[in-house]
Amino acid sequence: MNVIERKMEADEDLENGPMLLAKKIIAVVLLAAITLTFSGCFLIRAILQRGGDSSEQEVVSSPLGLTPVTVDIKGTQAVYFLELLNLFDELPDYDEATVRAVVDGDTISLRRKGSLLTAETVRMIGLDTPETVHPDKGIEYYGVEASGFAKALLDGEEVFLSYDWNSIDKYGRTLAYVWLPISYEGQSFNALFNLLAISSGYGHAYTSYVFNDRYMEFFVEAERLARLSSRGLWSGDDFANDNVVLEYDPIVYITSTGSKYHLESCHYLANSKIRILLSEAKRRDYTPCGACKPPR
Repeated sequence: MNVIERKMEADEDLENGPMLLAKKIIAVVLLAAITLTFSGCFLIRAILQRGGDSSEQEVVSSPLGLTPVTVDIKGTQAVYFLELLNLFDELPDYDEATVRAVVDGDTISLRRKGSLLTAETVRMIGLDTPETVHPDKGIEYYGVEASGFAKALLDGEEVFLSYDWNSIDKYGRTLAYVWLPISYEGQSFNALFNLLAISSGYGHAYTSYVFNDRYMEFFVEAERLARLSSRGLWSGDDFANDNVVLEYDPIVYITSTGSKYHLESCHYLANSKIRILLSEAKRRDYTPCGACKPPR
């Protein structure tokens, strides 16, 4: 290659430099987008309410990719998740029932279709709401509101019941998931009330007793998002410092029966593996596994 040819090649490189740089930038952006998609870590929009101001918005990462949507049920606003609108369709079996009375936010009285019992007490799986009728605890903060929410949505309604492996608790109550007909954007669905109450800010994800691993993931994440959005019982000043999004908050794993959190590769996850953010695991008093040594 002579001097003139080298000069022409150099001029061509200089002329095409910005175009080559732009192509490289586009390639990097596309690679980052693909990496985010396949990592399963989606971004959703959560409204962080500070001191009653809901105008401030911040992007929050959800490891389950759940997108909150507002639904109107009998004139009451509630929050559910777009990706779970068809969750009921996965059920292999269910019972039909009519709600006779609402005891409190997580307990109802109903009659199952075809049952000889005129009234049956049902305790909702995975949901714990503030007490209103407990003989020792009295009326707890936001208990009246939680009971009112359940009454507004469930009282007198036709619902569906599904169950886990334990169908009766130690008090003789039926343990069940309660599915409520709803409408969203002109279509009919059956929403899981146990989850709906948590995502709307009327209760906690009750993980002290074993239930479906997949549902437990949804319930725990629903509570976290409700806290970040300061919904319902999380709107008080006592929880203002809880609504902080950590820059470093990796996914760790818990089991339905243990008290430790783990790396995904840990051998203790052979029988149960529930995704959870590190911050949420620590908030729920899980401690790091000594074998796999997850982040602290």
